[in-house]
Amino acid sequence: MKETIKGLAKLTRFSDFGYYVMVPSLLGVAAANGSFSWNLLLVLLANWMAVGFSYMVNDIEDAPDDAISTNRVNSNPISTGLITPKTARIATLMLGLSAAGLFAGLGLWPFIFGMISLTFGFLYSVKYVRLKSMAFFDVVIHSLLLSGLPFLCGYFSFTSRLNRIWFWPFVSAVAIHIYLQLQHDVKDLSSAPKT
Repeated sequence: MKETIKGLAKLTRFSDFGYYVMVPSLLGVAAANGSFSWNLLLVLLANWMAVGFSYMVNDIEDAPDDAISTNRVNSNPISTGLITPKTARIATLMLGLSAAGLFAGLGLWPFIFGMISLTFGFLYSVKYVRLKSMAFFDVVIHSLLLSGLPFLCGYFSFTSRLNRIWFWPFVSAVAIHIYLQLQHDVKDLSSAPKT
């Protein structure tokens, strides 16, 4: 049981995205003149769950390849045997449904953007679509998942209409994430083994 809990915690990869999701979420709340309240805590939790869901789907889909990759085998708890694929799928479904429930509790617009986030998170990695394997979609969807959609969910958790100041913080959050993602991709390419 202890290994399963450890494996599920590792599957969410929270340490990889927790900060990156929190900043645009709080920026969205600030742009809407939101305040510290239950809505703030719920939108942070919902955004973390939605991004965690996408990371979990990614590891489930990549587990067979990660099992034979010397670079990735230890980072995927399914390929290391900490948890079974079935347990991972059940936990991922439960996390996605919980995120959807929290988004629904925050209002119509957070629910719409939250469901877009969950849908993109699924389509980003699932083998029959695999948006992450398409160069343009990889960068755009990744930046929306980790910055744009958390911003919009945070923003619309405190207001139902756009004000004059939402646009530039939104564009800045997405642009910064695109820059960081491109920098990460270039670093990965430069460290890839030469053939």
